[in-house]
Amino acid sequence: MRKQAQFALLSLEQGLQPVASMTEQVIPAREVVVVRLYLASSYERRQLLFRRLQQWEKLKGATMMEASAGFGEHGMAQGDLVPAIIEFFETKEAAEKVIADIGHLADHIVSWPARDYSRTNGQGDSD
Repeated sequence: MRKQAQFALLSLEQGLQPVASMTEQVIPAREVVVVRLYLASSYERRQLLFRRLQQWEKLKGATMMEASAGFGEHGMAQGDLVPAIIEFFETKEAAEKVIADIGHLADHIVSWPARDYSRTNGQGDSD
């Protein structure tokens, strides 16, 4: 924040117009909801859920992260039940639909509002 203030001050001294924010100026944002699914299930079950998100729910993208260890209210995860997280972001309406469709398959779900600053902003491939 300090560098941004110094930049704004220098710009004013040089007679340049101040800028509100580099991200606002370069990349427009869209409102999205980030959804994180926590899973304690077998590898096969996680893969089935991940494929369902891609093929049935038509998500544009998602990431699955498999943990090396984890614990929860039922103790330490052991054996084939290695914890995993699947995370994605979508519009509020699309995220709520996915949660309604597959929520019963996850052990825990959290979500929060965010801004998407990607180059395409959901308008297709950027390449």
